[in-house]
Amino acid sequence: MKKSIFTASLVLVLVLCVSLVCLVSLTDGTDNNVALNAENNIELFLDFEQAVIEMNNDQSIENSDADNNISDSITSEDEALPELDSPELGDGQNEYAVDGAEVEDFSLKRLIVQGDIKDTYGAQKKASYNNLHILSYATVQDTEFAYNNFKADSSLDVFADKEQHIEEYAEKEYDYSDNINWGARAIDGGGYRQYLLDNKSVKTDREIVVAILDTGINTSHPMFEGRLLTDENGKIKGYSYHDSKYKYSYDNLAFDADDPTTEVDEGDSKKYSFEDDYGHGTNVASIVASLTPSNVKILPIKIGTSNGTSELSTVVAAYLRVVNIYSKQYDVVCTNLSYSGGGKKDPEECDLFNEQAYQPLLDLNILAVTAAGNEAYDMSGLISDKELKAIVVSATVEEGNGYVFDDDYSNFGTMVDVS
Repeated sequence: MKKSIFTASLVLVLVLCVSLVCLVSLTDGTDNNVALNAENNIELFLDFEQAVIEMNNDQSIENSDADNNISDSITSEDEALPELDSPELGDGQNEYAVDGAEVEDFSLKRLIVQGDIKDTYGAQKKASYNNLHILSYATVQDTEFAYNNFKADSSLDVFADKEQHIEEYAEKEYDYSDNINWGARAIDGGGYRQYLLDNKSVKTDREIVVAILDTGINTSHPMFEGRLLTDENGKIKGYSYHDSKYKYSYDNLAFDADDPTTEVDEGDSKKYSFEDDYGHGTNVASIVASLTPSNVKILPIKIGTSNGTSELSTVVAAYLRVVNIYSKQYDVVCTNLSYSGGGKKDPEECDLFNEQAYQPLLDLNILAVTAAGNEAYDMSGLISDKELKAIVVSATVEEGNGYVFDDDYSNFGTMVDVS
């Protein structure tokens, strides 16, 4: 497995930590709660969020049913899309593909629409927050029909909601004797953290928060002792859009909570809905813990499933939770997203994430850091006239005694800020 899988996250979080230093040094935390627009009603957001979670649960049930019947032949044409080289477009494809980007994939049977809509064109479920709408349909054909109707209205931004996959991180032997993640050690993370501790201009007397939008976190891991955000009763704070299937013991092994033959020392294990059942989120969070002083607390937001997938609509909801909920409760200074989605693939997606996530975060003095993605294509032409209001970081690969940009793996182009 390529080491760039890991270093994409590593460099991503390193930039995040540098941003933390600037924010800690230049702000005192008293102006971090800028008044939100009156339209951003918390109850409206919570209703929106619950509707998105219900759609995720429906999708999970549908996927489970499909797995149980995987040996059966596909008989319904709305259960599969035609091959990309099919002579007839339609039935899951459309004419709005951008050069270099994938054609729209309606297999999730959801649309994301931004703007004032007059009709849902047959949506079975709807999640709305101000001018943002997530629409769920019964079939692929219904989804494509609605898409084409929305696309005909130039006042709307519309694209198919889709699943993204975050690749597994490279495996390494764990040695936490000095509380340094193996990846952070590769770039002298201990020295970086010591620099923060020795730098008198960096304030470490106030608690600040990094929100990590990923596959969850292993709350019992020794790396996170005293580093996870907690409430007044010591309960770890976090949130999940795809509840975890596992619980973890002190030795970092995953256990199936539904398997009665599994022995777990309850004294060493904790169970939260945002426990990491894939592994990537724990790895990313441990890099943050390695590179920052103890006043920096980690807030896990589980957007990924046990297969490492997440929907664009779930990512949007997670960002909105930071804006509407956590920014009012805690001193959140930045967010980290290691998925390749988030406004980097087409103009409508860029507009959506700028308006609904990145700009509202910036208005609250919260910096968004996000991965460029690992499809090895030039993103410059996809949204060339757009400015994504987040820091975009590409992957690197280990070469000799250092790391270099990996143009055979990572996305690249003018949109990338740091490699």
